[in-house]
Amino acid sequence: MKNLGRLFCVIILTWPVVSWGQRSGGERFEEERSRVVIRNLTRLNTEYFEFSPTYFKDGLVFVSSRRRIGYIDKELGEPYFDLFFTELQPDGNPGRIKPFSMELNSPWHEGPVAFSEDFSRVYFTRNNYDAGGVITNDDGRVVLKIYEAKWGQYNDWSDVQEMAFNQNESTTMHPTLTPDGNRMFFASDRPGGFGQNDIYMVEKLNGKWSNPINLGPDVNTAGNEVTPFYHSSGYFFFASNGHPGKGGMDLFMIDMGNKKMGEVTNIGQPFNTPDDDFGFLMHPSGTRGYFSSNRQDGLGKDDIYMFYIPDGSNGIEPTEEIVSQVRIWDERTRRALEGVSVYLLETDDFGERVKPTLNTNNRPITISELVEDPSLIRAPSLITGPRGSGSLTLDPEKAYTILFAKPGLQTERIKLYAGGMPPAIDIKLKAVNCIRLSGSVQDGGSGGVVEGVRVRIKNECSGESEELRSDRTGKFSYCLEIGCDFSITGEKEGYEMGITTVSTERLRGNRLFRASLKLRPVNDVRGKGGVEKGSMVKLSSISFHPGTSSYAESPVQILRNLSSVLRKYPDLDIEIGAHTGSKGDHTMNQRLSLRRAEMFKSGLMELGIPSRRIQAFGYGESLPIKDCSGSVPCTEQEQLLNERLEITISNGTKGLTWNQFVAQLYEGIQ
Repeated sequence: MKNLGRLFCVIILTWPVVSWGQRSGGERFEEERSRVVIRNLTRLNTEYFEFSPTYFKDGLVFVSSRRRIGYIDKELGEPYFDLFFTELQPDGNPGRIKPFSMELNSPWHEGPVAFSEDFSRVYFTRNNYDAGGVITNDDGRVVLKIYEAKWGQYNDWSDVQEMAFNQNESTTMHPTLTPDGNRMFFASDRPGGFGQNDIYMVEKLNGKWSNPINLGPDVNTAGNEVTPFYHSSGYFFFASNGHPGKGGMDLFMIDMGNKKMGEVTNIGQPFNTPDDDFGFLMHPSGTRGYFSSNRQDGLGKDDIYMFYIPDGSNGIEPTEEIVSQVRIWDERTRRALEGVSVYLLETDDFGERVKPTLNTNNRPITISELVEDPSLIRAPSLITGPRGSGSLTLDPEKAYTILFAKPGLQTERIKLYAGGMPPAIDIKLKAVNCIRLSGSVQDGGSGGVVEGVRVRIKNECSGESEELRSDRTGKFSYCLEIGCDFSITGEKEGYEMGITTVSTERLRGNRLFRASLKLRPVNDVRGKGGVEKGSMVKLSSISFHPGTSSYAESPVQILRNLSSVLRKYPDLDIEIGAHTGSKGDHTMNQRLSLRRAEMFKSGLMELGIPSRRIQAFGYGESLPIKDCSGSVPCTEQEQLLNERLEITISNGTKGLTWNQFVAQLYEGIQ
């Protein structure tokens, strides 16, 4: 059981064991130890390493060396660490265990992870490596780095990127996020710290992470501070062998929920022992959670333990929660439906999604958006298993919209208050009256498959278009409406555009329709540069009648111009943001701005732009150009400055400069 130091000697550095006497007082959990229940997760733990769990949807992601195939770490004598996932049962115990991601797990070490609140992004620890293998620094050491990935189109992670604040000579590891996603804490042994590994913080400003800030000598010591965890209550947990403790690595906490940071406190027994205790995780309710330890009663080298504190812990008030079982059935066959994506979204009283966040001046704002299309939502809250079921955990004081979606079936949408939620929700999904299209994309030169092709399917009956991507095998699928003609185009950089047509006009019944696209390679590809994500332009030609979502002047020309650009550059996606002045009720201004943004979005959709490429947000009076909330009243003209519609690029494109984009946007407009 004394292998934790050796473990991190391999992938981090050796943690010297510092044995301290018991701290005499101030241990927040010490007085509650008789009310803490701790249990080894025997269904999850093995003779190998299991540590650092993190919540992901309805389960846990954790780190383990249980993989039986692949490379062996020669220093450790065990397989390299991978990320694994287990669904959690209502009592918190693990269920079936499986590898977490084929995209994230590499031949080398993957370590602790953190997720954005909507689970659309993951930040994870990994060895510094490339296609040739691991990369050593000048000291011959393989450092760790933090990487980011986005939830992809094919139910896995994609677009893995290294974080800008990593260093090639130093380890950067163990990320944790605040609930709003605007601050990240991590451990690093970079130069300038107080000890071997220190805790650092970065802040997201204007969409980019700031330079790391050391949390200082109150938190960091001459020893090691690692595995940070930020709880939604504002309490911050980490492991250290430099602060006075029970011996080895101990767990500590500090109140970061106020302007002035609290004192570092050892959380005491039964969490801390003379062995290594680390990797703390607490549920938002404050009544249960998990942590890692190599204490003597474990099954393996490191084990994961579950704890339960029925009355909550000092400083963290327990919150009431509701767990409701979801059961989904096929309306026709009455069979349970596996693979249904369930999207749980917090909404306001009007059923509009509420997204609290911070602007660049750390001023809280509120954004609203309508929830109609699952394709606009990054990742589902759960995906039903073979029994067509799963569980949702809700705050009884909040309202929610729940979407149930699966290809080939009609999407269902319900609104409810969690306080009035039944113990179980039974949903029946109907089949869509369509014929399934099974398509493939081939290289016209080599005959091989082409992945990542933007496939656009246009319904000639309605004029609407949908955009897909071919998978690793070059395949794509879609549900074709019966009785219509369709045009199918495929585009990818480095290839000529391919096109084909299909028709379901004379077809009936549940049949499979096949189509093939061939793309021929070209020598000349688009030049580098282009419109970047985050670029924003104010639509100065758009105005509204006061207090309404009716246009003061027709926006037809600018809608045509913008739709033309979007059709020409199919990888270009946008956000429409509407803002109001501060006159009148705040809530009504919020709703008015959302109606205006949705009005403009509808205009683009009528011109054939798919809804998935356009997001509409109502900011209300949250982000004024001229602050009219002070004691000096604004003039009518100053209030009008705040009434505006803005276009922000949510996914950029190459081959189109910003000046060209703006010029095409205002072409023909005086």
